[in-house]
Amino acid sequence: MSRIHPNNDRRAVVLMSVLVCMAVAMTLFLAWLKTAAMERRQLRSQQDRLQAEILADAGLDRAAAQLQSTGDYSGETWQIGAEAFAGRGAATVTIQAKPPEENATSRIVHAVAEFPLGGDARVRRSKQITIVLPNTGEAP
Repeated sequence: MSRIHPNNDRRAVVLMSVLVCMAVAMTLFLAWLKTAAMERRQLRSQQDRLQAEILADAGLDRAAAQLQSTGDYSGETWQIGAEAFAGRGAATVTIQAKPPEENATSRIVHAVAEFPLGGDARVRRSKQITIVLPNTGEAP
């Protein structure tokens, strides 16, 4: 017959305790990794929304500059390559400038920015302003 030593019981209890602690630590670590990945995706999404906002503003500024130099500017599609965004993705800003029905001395400018192109995470932002053409004497 074999004898069971008390040291063997202690070793088994210690081994089981270590395994349980490792399992708990691994679970906590995986939960932390999942949270970090989710926060990174949210941050990237927030950056993309901000970039699209800035691009829409830039489209309005671009239209204002064109209207200052020539009053017959009607708009354009502005393509911006991925290299401008450190390879993150390309962008498109579609600009339309139309005269309002009641006032030919101003233009309603609408800019729609999309960033980054070619993915499910694409963000679209639009902005609109009215620009009074130069030498009209009217206030905005």
